[in-house]
Amino acid sequence: MDWNQIVGQWKEIGSKTKARWDTVSDEDWRVVREKRDRLVAKIKGKYGVSTKEAEHQVKHFEDMQ
Repeated sequence: MDWNQIVGQWKEIGSKTKARWDTVSDEDWRVVREKRDRLVAKIKGKYGVSTKEAEHQVKHFEDMQ
């Protein structure tokens, strides 16, 4: 599933994203607001990974949907 499809189903998929990246707070999710680049930035900051790794995690999540 690509990011546009995830955005279209954000309410349904939101719980899966929260389960996958449980360190990201509810306030962080409000900031992310369906924006892929913001999610990558939050993963990078919260988990201390590189941008490349955060991108990889989001891409893997997209592929698993």
